[in-house]
Amino acid sequence: MIFGPDGVYTDQRHPEAELCAYESFSFFEKLAKVSRARTAILLGYPDQFPFFQRAHKTLPLYLWAQFSRPPVKGALRGVCAVPLTQKTKTFILTSGEKHVARIIPHGVDTEMYRPLDEKTVVSAKKTMGIEDRFVIGSVGAHTPRKRFDSIIQTFARLQRIRKEAMLIIKTDRAISPEGTDLQTLARREGVLDKTLFLTEELSEERMCTLYNVMDIFLNLSEWEGFCLPVIEAMSCGTPVSSMPLQGPGETVPYKELRIPARSTLDVNGSLLFSCDPQEAARIIVDVSRNLSLVEELSRAGRKEAATMFDIRTVAGLWDELISGHEN
Repeated sequence: MIFGPDGVYTDQRHPEAELCAYESFSFFEKLAKVSRARTAILLGYPDQFPFFQRAHKTLPLYLWAQFSRPPVKGALRGVCAVPLTQKTKTFILTSGEKHVARIIPHGVDTEMYRPLDEKTVVSAKKTMGIEDRFVIGSVGAHTPRKRFDSIIQTFARLQRIRKEAMLIIKTDRAISPEGTDLQTLARREGVLDKTLFLTEELSEERMCTLYNVMDIFLNLSEWEGFCLPVIEAMSCGTPVSSMPLQGPGETVPYKELRIPARSTLDVNGSLLFSCDPQEAARIIVDVSRNLSLVEELSRAGRKEAATMFDIRTVAGLWDELISGHEN
């Protein structure tokens, strides 16, 4: 059984398992009985599962964890923490926790997310109205953490040098819950007519095509626990540019597109990153002009995704971990 951080779970294979909030361990016990699951993998943070300290007696629990700072001492009692990256593992160990499993990253289907042939990419660009464009792309939920404002500012400076550049942002909404309007940001920077916002749901096939039409994938989040779109982009052979933050800074296997960052501690002690948009634009432009280097980065990213982050590899790591726990 795998449970997400949204606080609810439903499984159409077991209709008698009602949609339920994580309010008590009896919920897990009911789901385990119905689905015959022998363990549960929780995606989120300890405070989202306040009861799991007493739950391990009947059902082994794993917290597939990402932390922006060391957790409170004792917060992981009764659960096996499985870190997504080395930085998360370091945070957990710093808190004094002893029961920490090996690192298991998120995975993607590298047979689904793959480089497409040139004819297909050209056709897709034509359909989207971006043929003969140098495409910068980004994917993520529209939250302050993703810093789409920095991405738009960086693109505006890049576009002054590469006039044919186009920006594509795939997100869940144009206006964030706190009121930030992406179109307003793009208009303010003078690139609204050069920016395409995609907010509709896309199938995996269409997402694969979207990554393939991108020449560079740009992530300027102030913090990431992992960032699955970075791996999806690499799997499609799209070079990734990011700051050296947790997640992308650990998973991208090259430094040519790494953007220098300033870091600050927020009020809770998490390390947040920011960059100079002008410098970020310069780095991307310089790399994009070296076509042989772009090809090299494309191959390196694809190889890393297939070797380290393929969903079959990740599933195998979980199988080894759970089997070892049960033995």
